[in-house]
Amino acid sequence: MIALLFFLLFMVSVKSKELSGQELLDFRYGVMDVKYIQIPEGAPTLEPKLFKMLLKEEIPEFFDARQKWPKCNSIGWIRDQSNCGSCWAVAAAEVASDRMCINPPYYSMMLSSEDILSCCGRQCYQQEACQGGYPFAAMNWWKTNGIVTGTEYTDHQGCRPYSIRPCPGCSIRSAPRCQQQCQQSYPRNYTQDKYFAEKAYYVPGDVTTIQREILAHGPVEAAFRLFQDFYYVGKRIYHHTWGQQVGGHAVKIIGWGVEGQVPYWLAVNSWGAGWGDQGLFRILRGNNECGFEAGIVAALPRS
Repeated sequence: MIALLFFLLFMVSVKSKELSGQELLDFRYGVMDVKYIQIPEGAPTLEPKLFKMLLKEEIPEFFDARQKWPKCNSIGWIRDQSNCGSCWAVAAAEVASDRMCINPPYYSMMLSSEDILSCCGRQCYQQEACQGGYPFAAMNWWKTNGIVTGTEYTDHQGCRPYSIRPCPGCSIRSAPRCQQQCQQSYPRNYTQDKYFAEKAYYVPGDVTTIQREILAHGPVEAAFRLFQDFYYVGKRIYHHTWGQQVGGHAVKIIGWGVEGQVPYWLAVNSWGAGWGDQGLFRILRGNNECGFEAGIVAALPRS
């Protein structure tokens, strides 16, 4: 059995070296099933009390959460999901980490995407976790089950760091098993290391409400339809112009701005710092580009 596993890992490694062009991109960057970009029926929206608080926020023309909350290093941290379609869990862990720092209890930490990916189960996805999951369900899992700490594969810090090797060198893209224990070098146990959300909700898809939510509470998670031209976004403002739909994707929105009279969202991807603009990208704002403004979810930490 062990020999077979090593053989499969070797063959996948060889396969990744043989691929080129679009095939290599499809292998390298994990993509989820497009069905998961939908907000589940019955998901709660912003509470009236929270919405009234948002109405007080003045909206600047340019905003970058990294500048407003400079002590929260997690906001600009670029994760790498590798070739697993775990974007839904990675973006949720990113938003949770940021909001733990921005809001009470004001803890600066990195929460584990691996904990969500491997343990959320049928609450979050229908088939296999590396094929995708519902971003709102991941936020709600933070509320009901809590999330432990955990950094990236390369850092290997916290209770449950990400265990899927980045590409090149990535192997079989199946989700890790749920292990309700911390790595041996970590001083706390799994139960002690859990951090919880107070409430999870989706944000109505109008630009002003999304902006005010970010201004008041921090970054949010967005899910959208993914097309081939997104792989090549670089530093330009993304607007879908060519290529087939390849699936769905989830990212973190940290701000917005305007360039040459073109409004955009500023977002953090999870394909490593070598993609896009050092791991970030801009996408057209105000046009619900690829459904980007229709699938916004968030949560507030338990203080």
